[in-house]
Amino acid sequence: MLGTRVEVTKGDGASVGSEISAFTGLGPAGLLDTMTITRWDAPYRVGARDSSGARI
Repeated sequence: MLGTRVEVTKGDGASVGSEISAFTGLGPAGLLDTMTITRWDAPYRVGARDSSGARI
């Protein structure tokens, strides 16, 4: 997504339990979303739960 920076904040970013954060915005203004990987069957399926508890 244009204007989104994603970084791994815990784990390797390629396994269940890893955490990532995604910042979408311009400069200091924007939204930060944190997610935990809940399923890793790459490249076929990857599941995540965001910080609000919603499944992605």
